[in-house]
Amino acid sequence: ESKLAFGLGSIQVIVPQDNMAEESIAQALTEKLRDNGFAVTMMDGQGNLGRRDLLLLHLKRKRMPQAKAIINNFLSNAVIVENDVKLMDGGYVEKKKKGH
Repeated sequence: ESKLAFGLGSIQVIVPQDNMAEESIAQALTEKLRDNGFAVTMMDGQGNLGRRDLLLLHLKRKRMPQAKAIINNFLSNAVIVENDVKLMDGGYVEKKKKGH
């Protein structure tokens, strides 16, 4: 399943401390991801050295490379964590339409 990119995944993005001076970088990244059809939740966090922004994405596994490319173009030093999602109920991931 993972090699064929079926199913769902999630990506967590932690905006590193040295990017926090640019107050809008996480918001700009969120908007870019949303413009490309990704559902993004942005949260404030607290790391060892201070405030961080945390972005959460739940998406189809086959779209993960596209999301990671957008993230890396904005923040080459972002911490990116990928996970497999076994079950998701609700949210904004597009469902396959009946008959397709």
